[in-house]
This record gives sequence, structure tokens and C-alpha cells, in this order.
Amino acid sequence: MKKNAINPMLLILFCFNLTYAQNLKQAIVPLEMGKPMPHFNLTDVRYHADKQLNLENFKGKWLILDFWSVNCSSCIKAMPKYDHFQKEYTDDIQVMLVGITPPDKNGDMSRSLILLSKLYNRLRKEYDLGLSIAYDGILYGKFGIAGVPCIMIIDPNGILQGITNSLSEEDLKIFISTGKAPVKFEKYRLVKADGGRVSAFSNYKKSEPILLKGNGEGFSKVLYRSMISEIETGGYWENSGSGVQDGYADIFPLTLYQLYSTAYTGYGGLMVTNLYPKMILETKDSLQFSDGIRSSLKKYAYSIISTDLKQGTSLENLKKVQLIMQMDIKNYFGYNAAIEVRKVPYLRLVAKEKAILKVKSRGGAPQAGSEPGIVAYKNYPIHSAIIESLKTASGQGLIIRNETGYDGNVDIRLNANYMNFDGLRTELRKQGFDLVPGEVEMKCLVIRDPKPENETAN
Repeated sequence: MKKNAINPMLLILFCFNLTYAQNLKQAIVPLEMGKPMPHFNLTDVRYHADKQLNLENFKGKWLILDFWSVNCSSCIKAMPKYDHFQKEYTDDIQVMLVGITPPDKNGDMSRSLILLSKLYNRLRKEYDLGLSIAYDGILYGKFGIAGVPCIMIIDPNGILQGITNSLSEEDLKIFISTGKAPVKFEKYRLVKADGGRVSAFSNYKKSEPILLKGNGEGFSKVLYRSMISEIETGGYWENSGSGVQDGYADIFPLTLYQLYSTAYTGYGGLMVTNLYPKMILETKDSLQFSDGIRSSLKKYAYSIISTDLKQGTSLENLKKVQLIMQMDIKNYFGYNAAIEVRKVPYLRLVAKEKAILKVKSRGGAPQAGSEPGIVAYKNYPIHSAIIESLKTASGQGLIIRNETGYDGNVDIRLNANYMNFDGLRTELRKQGFDLVPGEVEMKCLVIRDPKPENETAN
């Protein structure tokens, strides 16, 4: 583990992609919340009555533009949810998927279009999707989008009301009923006209602690200070808190889930061995501890100044920061938290002897890849090829352990979409593998409601 940084932002799983705006050599059109959405054309529209559309065609309904790409697993997982929105609120909204088809070095978009359209056609069948889609290689650069998922929300009058990475049904209802954003939707991973990235924390200087006289005041005179503050937006992580520095640590933006996870388990749980990846909640209101990336979740910043940290950023110092952080969040939020050993469910990967013989690698250069409907590995470790593929597809923090008795490399081809857990499991069964439920003891982060003041400990 890198000892000079605890950057919890990597806990949030997004699918990042580089912008193609410069490749397309087009001017970036600035977007402003609460202002009219700049005019745009969609020239390759499918699964819609019209083959070409523009902004004017959508007036009268809320328009949700969902930009996605072939490599964005979180985008794919959200499609059934947005399909439900379209079917449930069809009189009020129009969800339009915008499949990004970036050009190659010669400016040709045909190959990326073929790959993306094949994938979406398969997803339509797998998830019974009725969403319209536009294939586009222009808007991505025109609007300076630097990564996906990216969702633009435009009201019935053509006013841009939000740019975010995820939209909940609760937020959608508020949009429709009030005509206003339920939260301050952030400008999410956009690019400025000069090529620089938009940051919700553009005024933050990493060289100084946060929230002292705008950023810092007489740092050398501050002997000790810790602080929790609420912030309005998650924003783009370009200027997010940079972890432990010389004498202080700033960590933000964090949801409540991430705040407790960082305080008790460290970045990604790396400071606790044999850690169960899911937080165990014994609380009346578990929604506050959602581990999602909804824009409506409150975000917090944690900051500490301590002379101990001036002595270095050793593992011992990081643990000191965690202990102080634990006391601070206990004092403010009130929840009781502890690391406990619990029996938790897991899946055992088992295999018939003949199955192992069939997939044992025959050597050659390691290769890994997926295309619509196929996951294939050549001369890859069984853990990466099978277990990690299943974990990625599940998206639920499953514990899967290799109990096949074989720990070498494999050559394997599975005729299933890389995000379809059930499909991958079915294919593995065909080849003599199986996933068997079991229980195992692991360390767990347990969160409980505070005890009533009149309740005394026995």
C-alpha cells in the first residue's frame, strides 16, 4: 500500500474515458445550468419513429440524454432502470441513449459504431429494453464530456437543469412534479473551452488545509484541529482532497458510507485484512448509508491538522488519523461502529476434474478481451479470468473463492455478455464449473443506531 496517501475517491466506481473533443477539432460549446440547452442534432437515431432528431423535437417533455460507451459497465447496469423510467413516466419524459462512437486515428467512426450497435442490440434482447438510441461521435466532443456515465437533464422548455452521473426515481419525481432540481446537480466531468477540466473545487489549493480563511491561515500556528463539513456537490474529482500531507489531511467529497469506511477500514479496506466488502447495517434508516453515487446523497469533507502528521506519513500516523476520525464522526453522527468477526455468505468456485484439464492453459502470449456476447481469456490466471469476471458482472461485492484445487493459468471462452452474471454462471456450468453457496468468517464493519440516553450498559 502506498503510505503517503489515503485517497478514498477511488472507492467510487465510475467508468472514465478520455475526451475526443480535441480529436474532432471542434469548438467546445459551454453549458450553463438554468440556461437554454444549445441546439444539437442527432442524425443516426434507432428504435424511434424518427431517424433524425434535434432539440426542438423534444420540447414539451423532460429530456434525459444518457451518454454511454461500450466500456462503461455502470452505464449498462443502469439501462434497465432508465427503461423503467421511460415506461412508467412516458407522458412526461423521453429517455434518449447517446452511444458514443469515437473516431479512430484516421477519423473513421465505423468500427466503433459496429461494436456499440452490436452490444446494444444484444442488451435490448437480454433486458427487454425499449429505449431509443442515437449513435453519435460529435456531441461528446461538442459539449466537452470527459467521461461517462454522463446524464443531461433538460426541462420541457429546453432549459438545462442538471448534469450528473446517476438519476434516481425519487429525484425524477421531484423534477416532474416541481419543475426544479431536487438537489444542486453538479457539473460533472466537463471540459472548458480552453481544454481545461471543470472542477467543483477549482478554488481549493492542495498546498493548504481547507476552510481556513477561504483555504488556509497561518498554518504553522495551528497545533491541532479536526473538522467535518457538509458540501453541496460531488463535482469532478480533479481537485478532490489529496489525503495525508505534511501536517494535515483533507479528504473529500465523501458520502456517509465512505466516511465510515475510510475511518474504520482505510482506503479500499486496505488497513483491515480479511475484510467483508459490504457494510453491515443494524440501523432503522439504512438509506443514509447508501453506497451508490446518487447526486442527492449528502457529501462531506473531513480535515485534520495535527503535529503528529508533521513527523511523517507512516502507517502509524495513518492509524492515528483514523482513530481521531472515528471519534469525530461518532460525536457528530452518533452511530456506533466496530469491526467484528461475523459469518457471511460467499460462493465457492468448484469444478469437475475434467473441467480443469480442458481449460488448463496451453501457453502462448496472454490475451484478454470481450466483445458483444463473448468473454475470452488465453493463458490468464484462473482468478482473473473467472473469479474477477464474475465479481465485475455481479456488481454486488460478492465473495467468490477458488476451491477448484487449481491455481494456474487457463484458456477459456464464455458465450455471454461480460456484465451478465447469470449468463456467465450458466456458461461455466456447461464447462464443468459451478458456484456453491457457503459461509465463512470475515471481519465486518458493523454500524448500529446510538443507544437511547436512558439506556445503560449492563
